[in-house]
Amino acid sequence: MGEVWMKLSKVMLLKLTNASSIHVLVVVIFIVLSAVLMLDLLNLSSKMAHMNKDNDEYSHKHGQTRGIKEWKNIRRSVGTEPLPYLILKDIVNIDTIPVREPTCAVNSILMILVTSAPDHFDRRRAIRNTWAKDRKTHNDSNWQTFFLIGNSRDSVKNRKIEDEFYEYGDILLGDYIDTYRNLTLKVQNGFKWAVENCQPQYLLKTDDDCYVNTRYFPRFLDQFNPNRDGLYAGAMFNDRGVVRDKNSKWYVSPEDYPMSVYPRYASGTGYVLSKDVLQRVVEAFSEVHPFPVEDAYTGVVVHRVGVSMLDTGRFTMYNKQWRICNYLYLLVIHGVTPEQQYLALKYTDDTLVECPGQKESVTWY
Repeated sequence: MGEVWMKLSKVMLLKLTNASSIHVLVVVIFIVLSAVLMLDLLNLSSKMAHMNKDNDEYSHKHGQTRGIKEWKNIRRSVGTEPLPYLILKDIVNIDTIPVREPTCAVNSILMILVTSAPDHFDRRRAIRNTWAKDRKTHNDSNWQTFFLIGNSRDSVKNRKIEDEFYEYGDILLGDYIDTYRNLTLKVQNGFKWAVENCQPQYLLKTDDDCYVNTRYFPRFLDQFNPNRDGLYAGAMFNDRGVVRDKNSKWYVSPEDYPMSVYPRYASGTGYVLSKDVLQRVVEAFSEVHPFPVEDAYTGVVVHRVGVSMLDTGRFTMYNKQWRICNYLYLLVIHGVTPEQQYLALKYTDDTLVECPGQKESVTWY
């Protein structure tokens, strides 16, 4: 194309030899600018073709089709909170770390799934050093702990999380943007993974600001729990109204959930499901439209599959100045700082010598 423009320029210059020098100069400038513009357009076209080829290869490699719906969800996922919920199958990897799955023991007594934010490194470290440690010297039951984390908008944090995954092997990285409004996706992802890969006899969902009494909890479930099937237990919320204020982080639209009141459900700070209930809940995910209040959503799904909630005081939503012997009873304590995790573990260990004549609780009440 460049050669054609050069020949055309020469022809026009020959025809304009009798014209005034000003006219000749104007024509020459026009010809040169036109040639430059045409060459830029050709280069741009070549680059776009190369980019399209790369995108096609990426989509083929990852089994993804980037349609209009997928790209809309990407734009929604990287906005500012409050975020709408995102359906798992519509989320597309773009500038995020890939999904990573840890290795789990199959058919353990208890699996503990801890929801954690990408930048909560200090909380995860404290949990690993305290109640998530292998406590088999005091407890013969087989149990395991994993952290649920999504993708951060910060690429540096993503790289740190991936390094943490390879170092500890206890993180399930999900393909969703990690925000408070996406907690429902986080829990769905964890439950599905547990059912498909691990099949624990009981599953506890909790948060990274909670203390779990792993000295007594697995043994209680294994040896004393009377509710082997149909178990959904925690600290109960009853007759809670659905928040319709769009400025609230707990906002749920009538389209997402039309009822004005939730059925009673367990606080997301900690609730436990038996294996049969976990299986039925995961199967019902496709039947119950997800909305961005994780614990209420789980309660709605459990209610749909016909399971009643067991309200227990052994799960507490408040971190008070508990006496040492209270740790013979308490199973989950909410509102615990990383520093307090070490103290709570010490109190639990101290029950062996500080509570003579007192036995660990063997009921839910």
